[in-house]
Amino acid sequence: MRTALLLIGLSALLGSCTPTPKTETPPVEQGLRYSNPEAGFSLTVPEGILVNPASITSREDQTSLFIEATRVDDLDGPGLHSREDAQENMAALAKKEFGPNVDFLLDTSRAVVPLGSDTHAKQYMTLGRFEVCDIAFDRVLLFYRNGYQVIITLRGPVQHFVDAMPQYFYESKENCGEGIPIWNFEAEPPAHDQFYRALTTGNVPQIVRDWYGMFDAIVTSIRLE
Repeated sequence: MRTALLLIGLSALLGSCTPTPKTETPPVEQGLRYSNPEAGFSLTVPEGILVNPASITSREDQTSLFIEATRVDDLDGPGLHSREDAQENMAALAKKEFGPNVDFLLDTSRAVVPLGSDTHAKQYMTLGRFEVCDIAFDRVLLFYRNGYQVIITLRGPVQHFVDAMPQYFYESKENCGEGIPIWNFEAEPPAHDQFYRALTTGNVPQIVRDWYGMFDAIVTSIRLE
């Protein structure tokens, strides 16, 4: 599988990390354009964002940007990396439709956005994956260009967000262990739905609004080549 993966982090402590050798394009420097000629797109990396090739977990305390471009013909996994799902997504987006759900997305966050006169993208948010203990703050853009599937994910600093919005979380010692917060699924409506409503009306801490707006700025900066 030919995959170009960049992880951009806000932590200055990680600024000395070197790019992963699997990356198909040169490392991104602060405030410059990221360009992938093979997949036919470029975007602006906001000033102050640093390359961080390390893997990220749900409890990281930094904001990170993943840019992944994979040839559709090389997709051979489940879900987002399924060739069959990619073909369904491409057919739906050609009709300006969202198509099948992918990832562990929040249904109310589904949207189709134009990137150009002939290209549309799926946009959505993921607030957790795989199991109840996981928390994520991911805004995701998925589109297809030049035979590539492109996934752009901006992940917020989970620990900082949890600390700033404790009303949406609680501890479940029997499921996740002591001191590990999880989304309050027992709330009515569920906490992740309450959070999304607050987010889309601007009723969240500034650190969360900044992350939300940064994703919009990145998407707006995308140019198709």
